[in-house]
Amino acid sequence: MSAPEILVDGLAFGESPRWHDGRLWLADWGAGEVLTVDAAGRAEVVARVDGLPICFDWLPGGPRTGQVRTLRAPAPAAG
Repeated sequence: MSAPEILVDGLAFGESPRWHDGRLWLADWGAGEVLTVDAAGRAEVVARVDGLPICFDWLPGGPRTGQVRTLRAPAPAAG
């Protein structure tokens, strides 16, 4: 077994890692980005979003069909 390697560093708050289509996908909540990282460590920002949390998944029926959703808490009731 080979030793673990760092593929990407400098993330503000890396979250939700998933392996899909030959790449590591993850959210950097601090930067508001969803990125992919290949086995050579090349990172690519595939989406930018405002707000937290960042959730992503793939839809059935097509390769690399990513969906990014930003969920927001409801505003407090006035009064």
